[in-house]
Amino acid sequence: MIYTVIIEERSRFSRDGLMYDGVDGLAPGTLVEVPLQKRIVTGVVIASHHEKPAGISCKSIVRVLRQSPILSHAHLQTMLWMSEYYCCSLRSCIQPFIGITPWKRLANDTEIFVKLGDVSKMPRGTKQRAIIAYLQGHGDTEEQLLLEATHASRSTLNSLIKEQKVQSTEKQKIEQIIYTKTDDSRRNAASPQPLLSMTTRGIDERMRAWMKQAIEHRENHRSSLILFPTVYDAEQAFDCVEKESPERAILITSDTSTATKAHLMKRALSGEAMIIIGTRQALFFPVRSLGMIVLDHEHEWGWKSIETPRYHARLTAEVLAKTSGAELILHSATPSLDSLKHARVVDGSEGRYRWQPEEKKTLNTHCSVIDLASAEFGQSYPFTKPLIDAITTRIDQHEGVVLFLNRRGTGSSMLCLDCRQSITGKQSIIPYSVVTRNSREWLLDRETGEMIETPLSCPRCDSSALKSVGAGTERIEQLCRERWPHATIVRADGETLTKAGAMKGFVKNLEHGTIDILLGTTPVLHALKVPRVTLAGILVADVGLSVPDFRAGERVFELIAETVERMRPHGQVIIQTFRPDAPEIKSVVDGDPLQYLAQELDLRLAMHYPPAVPMMDLIIRDDGARARSLYAMLQEQAKVYDIAAKMREEHSDKHFTWTINLRGKRVREFIHKLPLGSTIINVDPVEG
Repeated sequence: MIYTVIIEERSRFSRDGLMYDGVDGLAPGTLVEVPLQKRIVTGVVIASHHEKPAGISCKSIVRVLRQSPILSHAHLQTMLWMSEYYCCSLRSCIQPFIGITPWKRLANDTEIFVKLGDVSKMPRGTKQRAIIAYLQGHGDTEEQLLLEATHASRSTLNSLIKEQKVQSTEKQKIEQIIYTKTDDSRRNAASPQPLLSMTTRGIDERMRAWMKQAIEHRENHRSSLILFPTVYDAEQAFDCVEKESPERAILITSDTSTATKAHLMKRALSGEAMIIIGTRQALFFPVRSLGMIVLDHEHEWGWKSIETPRYHARLTAEVLAKTSGAELILHSATPSLDSLKHARVVDGSEGRYRWQPEEKKTLNTHCSVIDLASAEFGQSYPFTKPLIDAITTRIDQHEGVVLFLNRRGTGSSMLCLDCRQSITGKQSIIPYSVVTRNSREWLLDRETGEMIETPLSCPRCDSSALKSVGAGTERIEQLCRERWPHATIVRADGETLTKAGAMKGFVKNLEHGTIDILLGTTPVLHALKVPRVTLAGILVADVGLSVPDFRAGERVFELIAETVERMRPHGQVIIQTFRPDAPEIKSVVDGDPLQYLAQELDLRLAMHYPPAVPMMDLIIRDDGARARSLYAMLQEQAKVYDIAAKMREEHSDKHFTWTINLRGKRVREFIHKLPLGSTIINVDPVEG
């Protein structure tokens, strides 16, 4: 029998697998060792063939490393789909499914466990005492997991074994029969239609409902994945579960150690039905029989991977659920337009998703809008008098305040008060930042480095009513300290959230009353659930509406809607904006978010933008000549396929990047005819 094997080592010859000879009967997904040049490397069988292709000589598989496959039929089918849909190699697509390196950590069907021995006399060493304490609290523990949990060295452990204070034993992993039976029986099973839910229940209530379903699935020997877009969200959900039903669920995120992940993967590979709470990485966890997948906040952009394979977890989860015969639940208070399109009734036919909308709410009376165009600021921009008074009242009452501004630093942008548009860069087409150089104001394009003098009039409408708006978070922090010198003020943005768990610490401090004002960018939204926070201020709500991205309005809408929903039970929201009548803002305040979503979806469909048509990016780094040559060539060819094409140039400290954006119904057919070479393909990019 001939087998296609994906090897762990990167090689330009093994993007989609190499051919090897082997004994009959190896199942796809089996972990093996194979020869590569003069070395022996680890690989995974992904397909079998009765005959080898003509003219190809095949070396033999050296040995099988694990009795049962490490990838199920459903996972392999999803991996093959990812490779085709996202236009990338099988080698890049298999890594998320295995999830750890080296792959050989999943090889043995035995594990080395450590248990307590004679500890009548405690050791003196700090690390030795940590090992003893961990075993006393957790019982028998897998060796590698114990070392990572205690940060102890193997020599420290060996000393304890030698002194018989702990004992090392080998445990055989038993393959459960239920894995084979269940997996085979579900291969061609029809999965329920995906459910798109728009309810706005709190995370505690949602988790209770999902956990009840997950427990029912586990009683039927099926696993469940309950996934969140950020590590913080996943940890908060896990904390909710642990309070009410400890040891019923497992947390898996990017912060999970390799040893812990390997230990849990071996449990899953043995056929144990598990309830997993995690981020998008947990979607690929090798559970043997999948009963349910949940994606909370399905509209979030964090579901899209920014590294190869550039998959979107929502669509990948739909494929995995279908191949597993599992239920898929997509939840959001503000569904993505992609999901909303799939839930629509078209020509009397039911949509691809089952739609569970929420009834229209009443007017959001806890939410007020301030028109910045008619406000007076003095030296306090962007703080208006009503917002200043509201903040002062909260501080006097020892209540918490959260202020949001989606711009870091001290920079601002230049806005025309007549046409309400920002002045944008010529190449990047994003709003210039206003900077001060030698006591003069200049406009700086932070993407390209271009700097121009501040114009006297608007380039669009020739109005002279130009205003520097949108102060950054550093400037906001400075103004807060000047206005409320006795308050405790903390800034949370990309510059201050550099350590793991920093945001969690800020939220705890808000709960305990040691922070009065928390200000920053998107991460501060996590703090809105704290009951002590009774005021949320969006300082310049429309700061993103001038960005030339067709999804700009959708992003602003989602931000405002999420803020209002999180504050609805216990506090007030003040929205400051230069565009109070913008539909992105008005629909939220009116309590009818579907009004905006439906209008925006109709506009996208009419203008042939996603989700009406596919979109892809071609990304070229550090080769401007090739990028411009490719762009010039495909501009002419794109007309034949009715493809819209544009190119943007960006640069950072390390790279120059050229991105060619392609949009149209035949875009996938079109790119297969292009000489792309090493060009990176990003299918369904989040920006356009």
